[in-house]
Amino acid sequence: MESNHRDIQKRIDQDIKKSLEIICPANVTSDEIVKVLRQGGRSNKIRPTKVIFSSEDVALKVLRKMSVILSTNKDRISLYEDRTEMQRSYIDTVKDGLKVLTQAGEQDI
Repeated sequence: MESNHRDIQKRIDQDIKKSLEIICPANVTSDEIVKVLRQGGRSNKIRPTKVIFSSEDVALKVLRKMSVILSTNKDRISLYEDRTEMQRSYIDTVKDGLKVLTQAGEQDI
């Protein structure tokens, strides 16, 4: 639940606290969270939270524990890696290459 506090810093602190509760199985500390953002304008609807970590390693640590995090949280949450355009392009290239190899009959991939 999003905080309705007037003080922005208190709302941010509340979002960091809730984020840490959700990702607890990944053993992330508050020092490893650089920024927490609410997406979209303030309204009566629930807004997604974007968490930015101090390094790619911390983000990967959270993603590796994704199944545990999702199973231990009764709240409706989703986790995903926010990839850059270059990363998405590279992944598409690798997938296309794999598809070509499997269509050519390669089995030992």
